[in-house]
Amino acid sequence: MPLIELDQEIVDFLRANEALSGEPPSEFIRKLVGKRSQQTQVVRRARSEHSDLAVFLRILREMNSKYPEKFSAVGSVRGRTRIYFSTDPKEIEASGRSTKPVEILETDWWVTSNTSTDHKRSILEEVFRAVGCLAEDRCRWLIEFTGSQEASEPCATHEDDDPFKI
Repeated sequence: MPLIELDQEIVDFLRANEALSGEPPSEFIRKLVGKRSQQTQVVRRARSEHSDLAVFLRILREMNSKYPEKFSAVGSVRGRTRIYFSTDPKEIEASGRSTKPVEILETDWWVTSNTSTDHKRSILEEVFRAVGCLAEDRCRWLIEFTGSQEASEPCATHEDDDPFKI
């Protein structure tokens, strides 16, 4: 394989991207120049599969897969000044400092990643409402993300729970 000389600033940038997304530098560069490799599986070395960001991204990817016709509603989930989701990472970057957009794999979407675990959970709950997720999906994903059923809305809804039912 040919060797290419890179200055330290570029090397640091590639390492930071790999640490953030788990994506190898060559795959990241391929995306920048618009060339996809034959092997699209991302090797997650630097970040744990169980980190809050990895779980957050996995849930968003699964949600896109299960609700493809409704997933574009994530574009309406925003902060006071920040844009959380976009199909263009530059739009997220322009909405605030240190947003660190990350691609939601197998989708056309990017999401801001530089938020606390609690904020990611709040974003997920807003996305569930925007997309119109089924209660059982919402509960399963919240449990996966937080490790508990604690949520701002009750997880289980049963028809027999209606107090006005005769």
